Amino acid sequence: MVNVIKEQKGSVLVVKLSGSIEESVNFDQLIGPPQPEMHIFCKDVPRINSVGVKAWIKYFQAAQSKGSKVK
Repeated sequence: MVNVIKEQKGSVLVVKLSGSIEESVNFDQLIGPPQPEMHIFCKDVPRINSVGVKAWIKYFQAAQSKGSKVK
């Protein structure tokens, strides 16, 4: 189970992820709609399975297609 800590720093949404990213992850629900600029920290994510990778790709590709800058 992944845990998310979000913090707004000016125009940048800082997201800190911890825990495993697995099939139950819903980034739309956990992070919310993509912001113009997002900094994602995943140092504390020890494991991500194939379904988690698919959810990751889907969310961040959609964010970039909407013009979000993801770091």
